[in-house]
Amino acid sequence: MKIVMLGHSNAGKTTYLTAAYYAMQHDPRIFQISAGRRDHRRLMRSGRVLAAGRGYPPPSDARSVHEFVASRDGIDPVEISWIDHRGGAAVAKTADGQARRLQEDLSAADAVLLFGDAERLVGHTHSQREIDTLVPMLLRAFGDRGGSSTIPFAVLITKVDALGDALDELRPALHRPFTALMDGVRRAEWAVARSFEVACGPSARNVVEPLLWIMQAVIDDRIDTHYTGLDASLATMRTKVAEDKVSARFRAHVNGVPTGQAIVRGELEKAIGALAALRPLHTVARELAAALAHLGAVEPDGAPEGGQHQAVPS
Repeated sequence: MKIVMLGHSNAGKTTYLTAAYYAMQHDPRIFQISAGRRDHRRLMRSGRVLAAGRGYPPPSDARSVHEFVASRDGIDPVEISWIDHRGGAAVAKTADGQARRLQEDLSAADAVLLFGDAERLVGHTHSQREIDTLVPMLLRAFGDRGGSSTIPFAVLITKVDALGDALDELRPALHRPFTALMDGVRRAEWAVARSFEVACGPSARNVVEPLLWIMQAVIDDRIDTHYTGLDASLATMRTKVAEDKVSARFRAHVNGVPTGQAIVRGELEKAIGALAALRPLHTVARELAAALAHLGAVEPDGAPEGGQHQAVPS
């Protein structure tokens, strides 16, 4: 699974990656996330510093790729390529092709994390313009892609703890820059979207939830895709049974090929086996739904219903 992480400059993407990995080591919440030994040590070291409020990891200044594995008993491990694009990559005008590479990564992404710094969203027009540039880029990248997979978009509004008591009053302004994205997703059949108000560090909130939500969307899509294929297989079986007349069976016997009924039996056995293999996925889907139930519903603009549901300490 390829996850692309992008946002305006200094939106806290690297900090979030560190906080999420660190949190998942102490609170696996259904999935265990692991990395290579060197990356694990680096992220755990930075995570301890961050959780203690002693500092933040330096922001990324170039595209970087982090490899993780999400695992749990009963299902195949999910290999994750987490691609971090530096802030401002979408509006870069240098010769290094950052915007082009970002577009290529988006076109192949299975999930997207879009970041916005709460303080900068309400006080810096430059950051708002960067978001205004990113939203149509996202819609273009996925609008023509087609396919049967559903792509989850998670909008992460970071550093909400810095707003203090003003958060409730400023919430509409925080979500407004992402309205066009939410509108586009609502009209599309290829994506789902949700916003999260996030804080990292000692007063962490909603650090793990975006990842759980993405995993829920991916697993639900796998289940839906399987059932779609199963329906098609059943339709084929019915057709083969209807066509399997005595004369057809005789010709099959003479030619030494399987009869239609034999083909149907084989396909049915495969379908039953595949369905049984999905039972653990159904279990995981239920567990994820229960773990995310505290988030509440999503209003039409993509903001959490009532706002307060997103402010749950990790």
